[in-house]
Amino acid sequence: MHSKAPFLIHFLLAIPATINFYLLSRPPKAATPAPSASNETSQVASTAPLHGLPEAQISAVIRNYSFSLLSSCLTALTVYRWIDRPASTTTTGLGSSIYNDLAASLAAYHIGPILRALGRVFGSRAGAEGDRLVSTRGKDLGGPILHLVLHVVVMGALVREALR
Repeated sequence: MHSKAPFLIHFLLAIPATINFYLLSRPPKAATPAPSASNETSQVASTAPLHGLPEAQISAVIRNYSFSLLSSCLTALTVYRWIDRPASTTTTGLGSSIYNDLAASLAAYHIGPILRALGRVFGSRAGAEGDRLVSTRGKDLGGPILHLVLHVVVMGALVREALR
């Protein structure tokens, strides 16, 4: 018999991290401090992009990571629920088999890349300076439209399997 505890512990530890990373992906509202020499220095340091990436791209990557964590949480919860249960072949849809539940938990991951690709395709504005989500390297592995299409197709296929 397998132990369920590691899966439950992973779920309980990773859910707060998932929420935290999702909330971190939201750029803070820009405060307008009173102008002074010390405020100007601290404001420049706090809004400087990481490795030359616009703040909106950094936020999109952090949001994408939150959906990776969510997917791992749902996978751990699925294994926790199914570890000692016999496989069912008589019902369909979510909760009817580990296969359906794992397909749903993997589908959750694709929400992050879809949102990021949408932001890159439509030039979503985020951050205090209105950074646009544009590629800094040209067409990254085919570009954002290809990423959007592929992640929508894969997520759709996984959702379809989850609901069978």
